[in-house]
Amino acid sequence: YMTNGDEWKVEAVMSSGVLSKLIMILDMNHQLNINVLPAVRIFGNCVKETESQTQAVIDVGIISYLGNLLESRSKTIRKEACWLASNIAAGTGKQAYELLREGETFKQVVRLATDDVYIVRKEAIWTLTNMCTSEKRKGHIRLLLEAGGLEPLVMFLAMENAEPSALGAALDAIWHVLRAFPECVHMIDEYGGIEYIESLQENPNDDVYLKALRIIEEFLGVEEQEDENLAPALNDGGMFDFGIASPKQLFADSPQQHSLSFGFDSTNSMN
Repeated sequence: YMTNGDEWKVEAVMSSGVLSKLIMILDMNHQLNINVLPAVRIFGNCVKETESQTQAVIDVGIISYLGNLLESRSKTIRKEACWLASNIAAGTGKQAYELLREGETFKQVVRLATDDVYIVRKEAIWTLTNMCTSEKRKGHIRLLLEAGGLEPLVMFLAMENAEPSALGAALDAIWHVLRAFPECVHMIDEYGGIEYIESLQENPNDDVYLKALRIIEEFLGVEEQEDENLAPALNDGGMFDFGIASPKQLFADSPQQHSLSFGFDSTNSMN
C-alpha cells in the first residue's frame, strides 16, 4: 500500500533496499510456487513515478523476469506484468530500449496484445502505444514493427466497448508509425485497419473521432474534387465521405511484399 502513492512514498520504500529482496521472491517462485502478485505490483508501482525510480527497478534486473510473469496462468499476474512493461516503455528512450532488447519478452507482450482476455490485452496495448509515442522513437518503432506489434494495435480498433482512452492511444501509435514509415499503410490495409479507422469517425468520443480523422486526412488520401470549395458529399450514415483511396491506388508502383526488414543499428539509430 505504501508504494501506491506519490513518488516520495515510493522513494521511501525503495530506499529500504526492498527491491533486491523482491527479486529473490521472483527467483524462488520457480521452486516454491510462491504468490508473486504483491511483488509484481510493488515493482509496477515503483516504475510509474520518476525516471530514476524506473531505472532503479531496471537495474535490479526486473526485465529478465518479465518473460515468466507474462506466461503466468494467472490473468491478474499477466495484467500486472503488462502494466509494469507499459510504464518502462513510457520511460526514457534508453529504458524503453532495454525492454525491446529482450526480444522474446517483447514478442510475448505482442502476443498478449493480440490474444488474451480484455484486461490483459489492454495493458499490453498500452505497452505498444507507449513504445511508439514517447519522445522521438523511429528506432523503437522499427523494432516494434519487426516484432509484429502493428497488427494488435490495428486489431484493437475493432474491439467492441474498448475504453476511449485506449482506443485513442492505439490511434496515436498508428499515427506515429505512419509518420515514421508511411509504407506501413499496406500492412494496415491488410489487417483491415482502414475500415476500422473509417468506422471510428462515428465514435461518440470526440478525441477518438478526431484522431481517426487525422490519420485519414494525413495518410490515407483524399480524392481531389473538381471544385476545391465543394464540400464532401454525405454518405448514407450522414458522415462526410472523404473518398479514401485504397493503398493499392496510393502506392500502385510499390512491391506487394508486406514484410519489413529495417536493418536496425542500435548504436546510431535510437533517438
